[in-house]
Amino acid sequence: MKKPWMYLLVAMLAAFVLAMAGTGCGGGDDDDDDDSASTDDDTTDDDDDDTTDDDDDDDDDDDDDDDDDDDDDTGDDDDDDAASLKCDTDNSGIGGGAHDDAGTAYVYNDATCEPIEGADVVVTQGESMLASGTTDADGKFVWPAPTAKAAGAVTVSAYNDGCWAWSVNADANTFSFRLDCGNDNSYSDSAAGNFTSGGSPLGLTQPGLLGLFKNPVYLGLAIPGINRQELLSLDFDHLLSTATFSASIELDEPMNVDIPKSIYVPALNLNIPSIAKVSISNDSVQVPVLDGATEYPIQGSVLGITVGSLADDIAGLLDLFSDLDVAELIGPLLNAALKVYDSSAVPNWDPSDPLSLPSTATTGALPVNVDNMDGDYDYIGLSLGEIAYRNLLPFGFGITDESGDMSLDYTDLGSNTFTFAVAQTDLIKNPDGLMAPALSLHLGFLESPGDFPSTWEVDADDFLPNVENASYVDGELNFELSNGGGAQPDLIHVIYASADGPTMQVQFPANGSGEYTWEVPAAELGVTPSSDDIIAVVGFDLPDGVDVNAYNPNGIFAYDSANISLWTNLDLEALLADLLGGIGI
Repeated sequence: MKKPWMYLLVAMLAAFVLAMAGTGCGGGDDDDDDDSASTDDDTTDDDDDDTTDDDDDDDDDDDDDDDDDDDDDTGDDDDDDAASLKCDTDNSGIGGGAHDDAGTAYVYNDATCEPIEGADVVVTQGESMLASGTTDADGKFVWPAPTAKAAGAVTVSAYNDGCWAWSVNADANTFSFRLDCGNDNSYSDSAAGNFTSGGSPLGLTQPGLLGLFKNPVYLGLAIPGINRQELLSLDFDHLLSTATFSASIELDEPMNVDIPKSIYVPALNLNIPSIAKVSISNDSVQVPVLDGATEYPIQGSVLGITVGSLADDIAGLLDLFSDLDVAELIGPLLNAALKVYDSSAVPNWDPSDPLSLPSTATTGALPVNVDNMDGDYDYIGLSLGEIAYRNLLPFGFGITDESGDMSLDYTDLGSNTFTFAVAQTDLIKNPDGLMAPALSLHLGFLESPGDFPSTWEVDADDFLPNVENASYVDGELNFELSNGGGAQPDLIHVIYASADGPTMQVQFPANGSGEYTWEVPAAELGVTPSSDDIIAVVGFDLPDGVDVNAYNPNGIFAYDSANISLWTNLDLEALLADLLGGIGI
């Protein structure tokens, strides 16, 4: 796997991890209470673990097949499209009861859901090797009872050439893995279509130079549907169309930039003397479509940036851009200048039909207050809408003022649920924050605007701790994730991308100490650890009823976790500079 793929994954994690979980907006349950409590106030069904394997033989999944009309988790069986959950085989996830002295591993190709024959499986417990071998034609490997009885948690790892490796530590007897081996499926660009309103093209117009201060500049994006259930299976290579259009940009010198036709830009022609000249136009969109698909989710958003909202007047605007102080820019950008104007989700589009993205304008805004803010951090908000298994769209952005207040726009598409998220991060206040970015998120999930509180109250003391004192030297990752208060993680997810190419996903339960060490299995991956390797660490405060010994590792983001933290050693500042340099900026 190539490193740019990892760049995209980490970037998407940073953006979409905000939507990966949610509990009631009344402050959220810290999920560390008694799972059997009948008064549990989270919005998930404690007994429902639909994202986990139905036949994991656990005593706790008796309700898996219940037709529970009140069930409101994102993996529920009430959704007509629930069967489309990625690779929903008889051997999904991990479980099978506590590990005693034997076990079974299954290895599948994530893109095709077919078993992988000849995959290497390694079973360890601490420093002890319990078993190793290869999968049969059914993708199955059974390890017999070792000489020394091995009750308790074991680490099971699966490797196959050309695939992402997986490793999970759990007290379980059955381990099922879906390895990302690349996607050989064939895609073709759709015919050109439009964002529409009332059946006609949206017809937005861009401002000229004189109107630039008070009117938004529009930019849209149409892509295949994204959903959090399959975030780790997201096919980045086929998000954007292969067809392109050309934009003319003149800064120091003229240049033409090819842009995917998934990008919607109403005709924009600007000539700012001695600064820039821009000519760009694409009033229709195309999306890549899986060949042979008869039902295909698509989605789109149209954003606008109003330059004048960044300052009170032109003089203030010139001062802002002359200094280019990100800390001063980010507040007015998120709270006023940057808006989602139209959103569209077509969860069951028939590719034989013309491409049309019926758009809905922003419906309203939810006030948010963050109490007990830490002065070392900023608190950034994001609202999203979700159609389970099909679509996930951004609706609004914000950043708290000195009183902890902000508001988050939302759009009611009629069939979506809502996720509101607040990120605690020092990316802005810390001059080096982009060099090893970290953020911690608190999330709220609601069914409809009728469920919204008058104000969503968030306590900054309830966030997961950020990763601290992280180091990666000679293939050994060390980090801390403990602050002694607030929410605490239940599960740690490590994503590793070697500079040599091979990649790996690792999951293990959180420990009580908050101090963690993980070593790259260099021999198994066939790599030489390097300072250029990329690491991401994600911490999950899982919902009540989700057992770290019986869950679906590939579907970890499908669970309605109340809190998530993210850290990576990827230098986003350098990456951004490379991306901008690549187009001459």
